[in-house]
Amino acid sequence: MMLSGGAFAADAPAPVQMPLSAEISFKGGAKVQAEAVWTAEHMTRGLMGVKNLPKGRGMIFIYPQEGVRRFWMKNMLIDLDILYLGHDGALRRVFSSVPHPAPGAADADVAVVEASGVYVLEVPAGFAAENSISAGSRADIAFSSSPVPSLLPEARPSKTAVSQPAQTSTPASPKPAAAKKRKK
Repeated sequence: MMLSGGAFAADAPAPVQMPLSAEISFKGGAKVQAEAVWTAEHMTRGLMGVKNLPKGRGMIFIYPQEGVRRFWMKNMLIDLDILYLGHDGALRRVFSSVPHPAPGAADADVAVVEASGVYVLEVPAGFAAENSISAGSRADIAFSSSPVPSLLPEARPSKTAVSQPAQTSTPASPKPAAAKKRKK
């Protein structure tokens, strides 16, 4: 059977099984049950609109390869710890208590963090300090095709995707800097 463009049906990409969740374990016993996201659409949305991130929960962003990832706190309602991990589970960088923006904050006043990683984990602010987690620490990441209860109001992504994981980081934003503290 011939498909348009002259490709044979056997050449069509097979669906890629992507995880829906992950359990991330740290030395000392700290664990996080995380929703896994890998599409550009879900990465852009992230935890935007989430009013409460329970202890022990988070979101893990999965990239196809190591690279610099920029996260912008635009439209966030809660403060976060943002952890950048390598493919081996080594923590490359930890940003603690990255502040959500004040209502009506100008884009230039919204916190931006940037570092290199293949995984980026967002957890409740204070998680890293409470569990003595810092750059150089290690995490064991166990991915699963079983979903965890969604932190978001809309439906979760399908666990079967034809496309590869997103190759871009979250939305473009102002110049990165150390996490800015919100003006009181």
